[in-house]
Amino acid sequence: MEANTKIQKTNDVYLHNVLEEIVIEQVRLMLEKKYDNLCRCEACIYNISAIVLNNLNPYYITSKQDELIGRAEKYNLVESIEITVKVIHAIESIKNNKTHA
Repeated sequence: MEANTKIQKTNDVYLHNVLEEIVIEQVRLMLEKKYDNLCRCEACIYNISAIVLNNLNPYYITSKQDELIGRAEKYNLVESIEITVKVIHAIESIKNNKTHA
């Protein structure tokens, strides 16, 4: 399943949790910058992202497909800091309990 899967509704209007994109991107950045010794395969990225997303309130939007681009920037700084903290906790959890060899 793609990271940016959307639920299509009538007239090409989509229901989308904007946090999926934000969290996955944050996980990729953190793994690259601070945890370069950990696995960065899609399975690990998605495992970490799932942990984070399950601990956040969803941020759903409805939009036409071409309007989805750029909507994530409206998420404010407080939530961004909360996401970063949750990403660090999730990475530490995965680091201490490896999901594969």
